[in-house]
Amino acid sequence: KPLNIMTDSKYVINTIECWIKNWKRNNYISYHNKPIKNSDLFKCLKSLIDYRIGTIKFIHIRGHMGNYGNEQADRLAKE
Repeated sequence: KPLNIMTDSKYVINTIECWIKNWKRNNYISYHNKPIKNSDLFKCLKSLIDYRIGTIKFIHIRGHMGNYGNEQADRLAKE
């Protein structure tokens, strides 16, 4: 089944949709020759996406705009 992931992080969306292939090719070293922060988390996320059967679509939502799911995710992250 298709999976939609809503996030207020354009950084996460860009990482998965644009940057991670180059990062992997460069051993998770950035264009500025610095290690990619949180690369362990991005590697894990990419692995889960690759393993999953079915499409995954990332949807950007505006943060702190009253979206219940987003507000709850922020609350959990702070805890």
